[in-house]
Amino acid sequence: MKQSNNKKSRDVTAFLYERLSRDDNLEGESYSIGNQKKLLTKVAKEKGYTNLVHFLDDGISGVTMDRPGFVDMIQQLEQGKAAAVFVKDLSRLGRNYIEVGRLTEEFFPDHDIRLVAISDNIDTAEGENELAPIRNLFNEWYARDISKKRRISNKIKGNAGEPMGQPPYGYIKDPANPKRWIVDDEAAQVVRRIYRMTLDGFGTEQIAAQLEKEEILTPRAYWLKKGIKRPGKGKQQPATKWNSSTITKILSLQEYCGDII
Repeated sequence: MKQSNNKKSRDVTAFLYERLSRDDNLEGESYSIGNQKKLLTKVAKEKGYTNLVHFLDDGISGVTMDRPGFVDMIQQLEQGKAAAVFVKDLSRLGRNYIEVGRLTEEFFPDHDIRLVAISDNIDTAEGENELAPIRNLFNEWYARDISKKRRISNKIKGNAGEPMGQPPYGYIKDPANPKRWIVDDEAAQVVRRIYRMTLDGFGTEQIAAQLEKEEILTPRAYWLKKGIKRPGKGKQQPATKWNSSTITKILSLQEYCGDII
């Protein structure tokens, strides 16, 4: 009787996986975690699932498969706790062709798990989708292309002449030539660490929490301590705590490629 009840519970349970990284900002608001949750919940309910469990990774690249939310979901799937997985598209599972292919071709079929990738029109309960491997390969190419374009963009900017505006965190104006930026070694070490942690699979909130724990100054607090004047609204107080948005802003700056990272 217990096994029967467990099977009934599994049959109505779907895991909904949401993921967002800084590269996905280029795709628009539809990729936000909140909108992914709404879409997946709606479609899963329409397909008859009544027990919905969300797993998410915010601020983690799909290139790595070592994501806390993703790993937790896979472990629970191995324990037979759900009959289906819903994602917005295959790239949410990851942008690693080999690993995502292993999931779709081996893991999900072997564990009798239905996969629904909404935007890709994939529903394994309705038969095999021949375009899935092609989409999977494209997702990996996309990740590589974004990285390549960032580096090209920075090289062009670096060769274009004088930098515009205030130097970002990690740079300061050259005392000998205010129209030129030079690396601020102390701040640059923090920037490099943020990038290393991101590549190691840490999310923006996790990185912020660690920097806060170690009492590392936020960019504005650091500038205030160094007597560096920065534009602000009136007598605005400097941000005293690290948060996800501060980390995301640092990761989105193209100026870091080359000199700092």
